[in-house]
Amino acid sequence: MLVNRTGSPNGWASFFWAAFERSANPMTLLHPDRVLVAINEAGVHTFGYAPHELIGRRTDLLLAPSQWKRLEADWAVIRRTGRLCGERELIRADGRHLQVQFAAHREVVTGRQLVLWVVVESRLRPLTLHSERDGASATLTPRELEIVMEIALGRRAREIAADLHIAPSTVKTHVRNAMVKVGAHSQAQLVAIALATGMLDPGSVDTVNA
Repeated sequence: MLVNRTGSPNGWASFFWAAFERSANPMTLLHPDRVLVAINEAGVHTFGYAPHELIGRRTDLLLAPSQWKRLEADWAVIRRTGRLCGERELIRADGRHLQVQFAAHREVVTGRQLVLWVVVESRLRPLTLHSERDGASATLTPRELEIVMEIALGRRAREIAADLHIAPSTVKTHVRNAMVKVGAHSQAQLVAIALATGMLDPGSVDTVNA
């Protein structure tokens, strides 16, 4: 049996912020009124705004006007279910339009009522994206979740294998299986999806059977 290394509240908070900051996927934290309270470096790069231009403001400014009518309905879903997945059109600081696939999740790690909003995939041209019904349907095994946590902290397959007393090839198999389950195209995207859909909330990985 493998015990989760970040089982304490402080441990979970440390893990969350490390994953948030390290992620190659744009991530923001929002108040329930859509005011942005944190953005990671990938978000700054993708949206083209400096942090001070966004923090403290409603993120409606990032959304294309054609999408505004969906805002209240989107947030009603998040308030009711705690999560939302789909695709939207955003506008960067330079005026270019950005098609994104996203996942939003009401997180509990920070101890505040915040929503984690993650861009899972983005392009400056239209995407063929997953349905909004598909976002959080996949379920990872406890071992897959444990390995995703380690990847989020920047650890390599050989290091993870040594800690878990399994072969590096087994780690890679778990990663591939997890990526297929959630529709991720890279390990970075796998971590982003796992965070955005709440798979890595406290209690998700308390203990893992070997």
